[in-house]
Amino acid sequence: MNTATRYFSICIFLCALFTTEAWAQGAGLRVADSLFRAGDYPAASIEYERFLYHYPTDPAFPRVKLQKALCYRHVGNYESALRELAEISILRTDEALLSRIYYERSLNHYLLGQDHEALLNLSRIQLGAGDDSLKQAVWPLTILASNRLRNFDTAHVMLGELVRLSTLPASRKHALQLKVDSLYAAKHLPRAFSPQRARHLSQFVPGAGQAWSGHPGEGAVSLLLNAALLGFGVHQLWFSYYWTAYIAAFTVFNKTYFGGMERAEFLAGAETLNRMAEFNEDVLEVLREVCP
Repeated sequence: MNTATRYFSICIFLCALFTTEAWAQGAGLRVADSLFRAGDYPAASIEYERFLYHYPTDPAFPRVKLQKALCYRHVGNYESALRELAEISILRTDEALLSRIYYERSLNHYLLGQDHEALLNLSRIQLGAGDDSLKQAVWPLTILASNRLRNFDTAHVMLGELVRLSTLPASRKHALQLKVDSLYAAKHLPRAFSPQRARHLSQFVPGAGQAWSGHPGEGAVSLLLNAALLGFGVHQLWFSYYWTAYIAAFTVFNKTYFGGMERAEFLAGAETLNRMAEFNEDVLEVLREVCP
């Protein structure tokens, strides 16, 4: 075999090798993307991980990492989604993809209840002057997170601006603006219940913390139960039934008394979250109409 023939044979072999490798890369991504579109997120994440393992220097690496993070978010594994997003190098990412990454970070932090972190990542998305479409994409999450942080004035202004920017008829805009103003009126804002205050109330009067936190029925039951146990204990002591007084009354009273304080603390936090969730659901109704 002469030199020219050997040279062309090597070239053909290398071209075939790299063509096969490139086809395998593309085929792997096509399979992963197909699974993602079909909603099979666990299987898609495995295929994305296979690609990331075999081709760590591929230009598509940041996009594939983002897709894998999306798989985790769709199955409710927000911590893993954030880990994947944190591993994407911003130096290898273009501005458009970087905005998507920051938004995904924000969304996962929000879903984990980490509102400060959500707003921090949202602030990193550059809003161009007059870029109304980007405002409509980013501001809804900003409004919801601001509400949970009780920054109602900021959220009110932003929601009003989104109503103004919408393409709805003028009459509908006016109606929605009135609804927004009513939502953010002081008397309609969700009340915040302090868990510490609820605990202190139940410490002085059993059941008072539960009643203050919006559960008067449970508070009344707690008060009556503790009063009955305390009264029974005193009765047993009066008639010298010390063992019964200690076991049946004061031991049980100790459980219900301190347990009632912990229950009041829990209910205060839960009631605050529930009322905020109901408030944000009303806000979402407006957002769904102005940001379709």
